[in-house]
Amino acid sequence: MIGKSGGVKLMDFGIARDQAFGDLTETGTGLGTPSYMSPEQILGDKLDYRSDMFALGIVLYQMVCGKKPFVEDEHKSVMHKIRLEKYIAPRKLNPDVPRELERIMARCMAKKKEDRYRSTQDLVLALERFISKRVEINYHARLVLFLRDQKLISDEEADAQLHPAVAGGYKKPSLAGPLGGEAIQRVFSRHAGVLVAMALGISLVHAAQLGSPPVARAQVIAPPPPPPGFLKVVVDPWAEVYIDGKLADVTPFSRALTVPSGKHQIAFKNPFFREADMDVQIRRGETSNLKITLERK
Repeated sequence: MIGKSGGVKLMDFGIARDQAFGDLTETGTGLGTPSYMSPEQILGDKLDYRSDMFALGIVLYQMVCGKKPFVEDEHKSVMHKIRLEKYIAPRKLNPDVPRELERIMARCMAKKKEDRYRSTQDLVLALERFISKRVEINYHARLVLFLRDQKLISDEEADAQLHPAVAGGYKKPSLAGPLGGEAIQRVFSRHAGVLVAMALGISLVHAAQLGSPPVARAQVIAPPPPPPGFLKVVVDPWAEVYIDGKLADVTPFSRALTVPSGKHQIAFKNPFFREADMDVQIRRGETSNLKITLERK
């Protein structure tokens, strides 16, 4: 399910904790597709979010390699292989798989659940760090633009989710390439125009200092605001998020906050916990992730 803010939600995990099924791991009970089962599920141990991580690792492997990591053959069952055998390294099947993604999949598919990510949020942050290095703009914004071009949301709904600089550079994209290749070029064309304007302004200042007529001074163009970056925040238990002294939002929220590039002071306030603050460097076009646990007063 894709939300209007560009957030993607994977649905229908309710069966894992549906009380109507009683103890899902009691002897003789099996739920799920064998190829995607975790080792602890096969052994009948208690299941938790780390079992879903194992299944997600298998899905990622299948997406980048074109085959499942554990496949039954005439000698061994798929369950035996999941429990005891190592899968073929993704880069051996597809050399184009980045090593960072290979490491993420390996941790998801660790045989012992204790060796997987400590929380689903840690896995989310690892995937976001991987993605942020490989896309020109925030992936939430790319999905919003895609939804707008497909007429699934209106221009007004899209603009409400996008930073003005992004929305202005992406009016009615053609989406000729994957998720808007032409639209991305327009944003960079816009930035190029800003740089030209800044260079012109600097040249006019120097010309004025060398004795150019006063009219040249009047044509100096003020530099534009810093281009935006993005900030994603997770706070335990919750907090009001202040950026440079101004309230930005209240957690929990799924969307990334749009923040001008540069150094900013981020404060987290909860009336029942100690206030926390930190300085964060926001980089243009990148998503910075913060995970904070507040201390009780």
